[in-house]
Amino acid sequence: EFETEGKYRVLRVGNLFSNPKWYYSNLELEEDKYCDNGDLLYAWSMSYGPVIWNGERVIYHYHIWKTKLSKELTTQFAYYYLIALSNNIKAESHATTMGFVTMKTMNNSYVVFPSLDEQSAITTYLDTQCAKIDELVSEKQSFIDDLESYKKSLIYEVVTGKKRVVEPTMMTLSMFSSDILLYQKALVMLRGLDLLGPSGRGRIHLQKCMYTSECVL
Repeated sequence: EFETEGKYRVLRVGNLFSNPKWYYSNLELEEDKYCDNGDLLYAWSMSYGPVIWNGERVIYHYHIWKTKLSKELTTQFAYYYLIALSNNIKAESHATTMGFVTMKTMNNSYVVFPSLDEQSAITTYLDTQCAKIDELVSEKQSFIDDLESYKKSLIYEVVTGKKRVVEPTMMTLSMFSSDILLYQKALVMLRGLDLLGPSGRGRIHLQKCMYTSECVL
């Protein structure tokens, strides 16, 4: 029973990903119906994937599973493993034919995991590298947002007569020349290599950076 205010927030799938609107409940339920800070959750409907809950105690919706991990698995390693598993499920279902994950699918999945020390080393590496990638994505998103703002401003100024439409000059054309785009691409690639560090300067990493640059520009 959802209410507009109450003792507990009710965690729904949308709250995990994009929806800021919360419902509440005053119900006192069995202990396993709550999730606490640090619990590994898995949303299995619509937007599906793992989330490590960061917050106070909440009641979680039935479209969310709370994991109960073996002592031989760390939460962070299981989180990354579930991300990989979810991506594989999406690829096999072509991302559009299935908007949920069934318990049967999960029960038919196998987890092969190393020792706790190796899990710790793996998650430390992934935490570091993913943070660097997120930083690069954030920088490029900021650039894209600026371009979108400029486009809106340009449209407004031209249609309202605040900006005259003139024949493109050589300077205007040079802004979008192939040489300038290649230069921008090189900057993006070098920034990516810088974030990945010395270990990321192999041929494969270089190709990935070049591909990312191609997609961004």
